Amino acid sequence: MKVPIDPPAAQPVQNRGVQAATNHEPQYLWFKRMKPKEFNGSTDPLVAQGWLKSIKLVLNFMGLTENEKVKCASYSLMDDARIWWE
Repeated sequence: MKVPIDPPAAQPVQNRGVQAATNHEPQYLWFKRMKPKEFNGSTDPLVAQGWLKSIKLVLNFMGLTENEKVKCASYSLMDDARIWWE
C-alpha cells in the first residue's frame, strides 16, 4: 500500500522589504527612493489622514518593524509637522 506524501508546505515570504533594504542599503535611503508623500502639517484632518494612508502603504510594502516605520515616516515630516514631532 502506498502512502501519499504531501509536498512540503510553501514557506511564507516575510519581511521581503527588510532583506532588500539591509543588503548594503540603509532603510531610509530605500524609503526615500520610493518617493513618499511629505507632510508639512495641516489643520485639516483629511489632509493628515491622506498622508498617513499613503505613508502606511509604503511602509507596509517595505516590511519594516514598527520602530523602523516611525523612523522612516519621520523623514517625511516637514516644516510645522517636523517642529511638532521634535
